Amino acid sequence: MIIPAFIGLIAHVGAQNTYQIQKKLDSLVQANAIPGVIVGITQNGKRQFLQAGFSNVLTQTPMHEELQLEIGSITKTFTAYLLTKVLLERKISDTSRFTMWLPDSVQRNDKISSKSFLQLLSHTAGLPRLPTNIKGTSEQPYRDYQENNLYSYLVTAQPQTSNEVLYSNLGMGLAGQLACILSGRSYSALLDQYITRPLGLRTTGLVANPNKPICTGYMNKKVVPFWKMDVLQGAGAIKSTSKDMLTYLEFIIANEEEPVVKVITTPTAKVNERLKIARGWHWSFLPNQQSILWHNGGTFGFSTFCGIDFKTKTAVFIAVNAFNANQYSDAIGIAILKNLR
Repeated sequence: MIIPAFIGLIAHVGAQNTYQIQKKLDSLVQANAIPGVIVGITQNGKRQFLQAGFSNVLTQTPMHEELQLEIGSITKTFTAYLLTKVLLERKISDTSRFTMWLPDSVQRNDKISSKSFLQLLSHTAGLPRLPTNIKGTSEQPYRDYQENNLYSYLVTAQPQTSNEVLYSNLGMGLAGQLACILSGRSYSALLDQYITRPLGLRTTGLVANPNKPICTGYMNKKVVPFWKMDVLQGAGAIKSTSKDMLTYLEFIIANEEEPVVKVITTPTAKVNERLKIARGWHWSFLPNQQSILWHNGGTFGFSTFCGIDFKTKTAVFIAVNAFNANQYSDAIGIAILKNLR
């Protein structure tokens, strides 16, 4: 959904246009629609951050680009990069059956034995959004879901047999676990080796740095903790900052033709003429002939969006510190990319 009020905001990032964006952000906060929002824009390497509202309503601490926050399902783009990197290094095709690297009890389930890594990464493995044996709590829906729980579910799993796109946190969480199995390393170690250390992302990881400022997340105006996602961490557990996220998006833009980036950003499945799925990413094809590579995210405390227009070398990252506010974060991001052409 694109909020009409954001359409036509800007033709390029100039003083007047920045003022118009800021007015719209302020209006959302003043209307009590959201507690706070931060917008990061990078175009040809030049950055700009805009913010409104508070990272903590009680202390009235303003939003800023170095606050740690949950990026939610944008984590899936990191997972796709990590698993693809590991597969390429081990010379394993992503069309191979992933069950070959799982316990024998899982391999004996002929309902999933033919499913591939590619199907996991493109949400076409037929797996449901979540496993039926996940319990969690009202604040931590993924906590204590461990490796044995995942395998126990997969032993009797009966995924859909069609190749249609079925968005699955379970599937991408399993993709992250497979990257760990194939490499013999933890997800955190893989993240550090292949992404955060090479890119200099000093405040990005599975656990927030207690010595760095943290943005408060809200669900129905109640403070909620950051999620602990255990074995399904590859689906949405990364914490980052708006500053680090722009660095990550700039890396994707600058390395468009690099083998791993090229693989994960190539469409592999189609939802309809306007929406295609890549490995861990989505492609939207707008009526103005513009193509946007994007993903959004949502936790109990945050709603996020990131998007890239390779043609103009432009990327945006949007974060709202509230649950179920993607109608704002997605709309702001898409409208900015649409009009920055």
